[in-house]
Amino acid sequence: MSVKNDLAHIKDEFNKDGQILENAFRFEIFLRRYKKTLITLLVLIIAWAVYLGVDSYLTQQRHIQANEAYTELLSGEQTPELLEKLEKNSPILYDFYVYTHNPSQEALKKLMDSDNELIAHIATYRDITHTLDSLLEESNQDTINEVLANLPPLKDKTLQQWLILQEAAILLQKGYTQEAKDKLMLLDENSEFARIGESLRHYK
Repeated sequence: MSVKNDLAHIKDEFNKDGQILENAFRFEIFLRRYKKTLITLLVLIIAWAVYLGVDSYLTQQRHIQANEAYTELLSGEQTPELLEKLEKNSPILYDFYVYTHNPSQEALKKLMDSDNELIAHIATYRDITHTLDSLLEESNQDTINEVLANLPPLKDKTLQQWLILQEAAILLQKGYTQEAKDKLMLLDENSEFARIGESLRHYK
């Protein structure tokens, strides 16, 4: 029985070795068949890793440069070079700096296209407010309508409703009651300005 068991054990070992050799042979065939594909994939992985590393480094450097420029600007040293440096390395931080330092009307109009949605909305609000204030000096209906028609479009729904209310208020002040009421009809009944609009519609 011992000899028989030994032979069975040896046979099992041979079978295992045969399977190992077979698997190794299959793996070699796989490597030969897909060698180019595997090499290409490896190169792409390495290239992607390098790209991520370089991009991370450049992003960090831009943050450092932007912070340096912003700090110097806050210290009172406002030069075209520093503003350009800040804008180049962090456009959003540049927009924030410009907005918080008494921007001109021209600067406000540029900020209306800011990538920072909040700054863009606030700049649009201020620009429109300035335009609406100038309408108080006008008395010609055609001029008022022309200016209102050329106001910049608002994406934010709250600002849209606010603008309708402001336009109606100016029309009322100028004595164009029916035109103001027609404008107020554009207010959303669920708007936070709806109750104000309802009150103004009863104005005679």
